[in-house]
Amino acid sequence: MPRGKPTYQKPEICKECGGECCKSSPGCATPADFKPDIYNNLVEAFKSRKWVIDAWELSNGGKLHYVRPATIDSKRLHDYSWDYGPCVLLTETGCSLEPHKRPAGCRLLEPRTGQCKVHGVGKYNAARAWKPYEDLIHKAANEARESKER
Repeated sequence: MPRGKPTYQKPEICKECGGECCKSSPGCATPADFKPDIYNNLVEAFKSRKWVIDAWELSNGGKLHYVRPATIDSKRLHDYSWDYGPCVLLTETGCSLEPHKRPAGCRLLEPRTGQCKVHGVGKYNAARAWKPYEDLIHKAANEARESKER
């Protein structure tokens, strides 16, 4: 899954804090993170159980769904447990993904001493980016479930 966006890397700062951001909440993905074949890449991601569907709750009671890495406590594909635990991709030495393969919310998180700075990909923006793909997300989730049942 190629990525063309910038990535903020300051491993010395992340090492110093021990990845506190990653321990509290996984970063959000955008559809671009799954290109060129969004559907099949989502199916494979969901089958790996390392990616889940989360949601931004709207004021009218509806939800906009988006994709993010699972937490170590994720039990279901639809996981609304944001801030519930460490990202499943976090290892003792940092993220298991190469920097350019990380979700946009992680690539665009700028490590800073004291508090990291988010550059445009929080839950709301991720949910808005996924809005045109909501049916595709759910179709991919269903295929991933069905292939596990076979």
